[in-house]
Amino acid sequence: MPDSSESEAFDADSVAAFETLAGEFAESAGGDLTSLLGCAVSLGAAAVEVVEEEQAAEQPGPIVHLSGHAGAASQAVHMVLDAADAIAVAGLQVGQEAAEIEEARKGEIGDEQLAAFGGAMKLVTAVLGRLAEEHVGLGDYEPGKPSAVADPGAGWLRGGPFLRMGFALTLEGFEPGRLQVLVAAPGGEGAASNQTPAMGDGPLLLIDPDEATREKIVDVADALGREIEAVDPSKLPGLEDEAFQNAVGVIVAWDLGGHSGLELVEALRQTPSGRKKPVLLASPVPTRGMVEAALRAGASGFLLKPYTAEEMRDRGLA
Repeated sequence: MPDSSESEAFDADSVAAFETLAGEFAESAGGDLTSLLGCAVSLGAAAVEVVEEEQAAEQPGPIVHLSGHAGAASQAVHMVLDAADAIAVAGLQVGQEAAEIEEARKGEIGDEQLAAFGGAMKLVTAVLGRLAEEHVGLGDYEPGKPSAVADPGAGWLRGGPFLRMGFALTLEGFEPGRLQVLVAAPGGEGAASNQTPAMGDGPLLLIDPDEATREKIVDVADALGREIEAVDPSKLPGLEDEAFQNAVGVIVAWDLGGHSGLELVEALRQTPSGRKKPVLLASPVPTRGMVEAALRAGASGFLLKPYTAEEMRDRGLA
């Protein structure tokens, strides 16, 4: 049974609405995939429940997920399959023989397979978006690109509670699998885009290779009314250092002068303290692809450079 916090996030009426959504989604998506892939595909009756982050994130093996957001509250929506099932969908999408697909399912999923899987799942995400708007008022669903997670226990998902719809996935000729849809609570930490959790007292940590930027951040901190500790990436402490532990939020430049800010965000999100605080990437000219990659990596959002107190305040960093 959900606890009180879960009940507040998803009341009985909303759970019932998701149950109706799940039933229609299973029938419609299964039929669409059957037509597209040329083999019988079915989604079994859904189990609909409210779960916390740990339950939602726990998976038995490698997964592939399509993570996007929907609605005015920018609620995170994650569609999750076992990696072997995603490989099968990708193989069927490009016309591979069953024996070839079975062999591929024994290995890791590659970029071409991810692209083929994403193409096939456009039908499914379109169905989900239509039904989510119709039954639970979640409009403007924008799925991201598929991403593979080799070790799902390593902090790939944060926030919660989530409304989980779990389906038994059957692809004719292959071992039964499963498909899950996880919907974050409105306004919860699992929200996508630029939604950030509330912060307590403490400094922000800025990691930027540009010396002039680090010097000017003092003026931004004064205007923001919060201390900002600026660090040169070349002198970056370990992720368990007090600088990371004490910071209530972290801002990471996209380009760390020979290192990837994106990789640092991914690593930070896998630490106990890093999973519970706002972590934003920053760039002078962020592209849509950069923003999507940042969100997949677990970033709370994106900041423009040069930094301003006004934008930081808008991102909930005051």
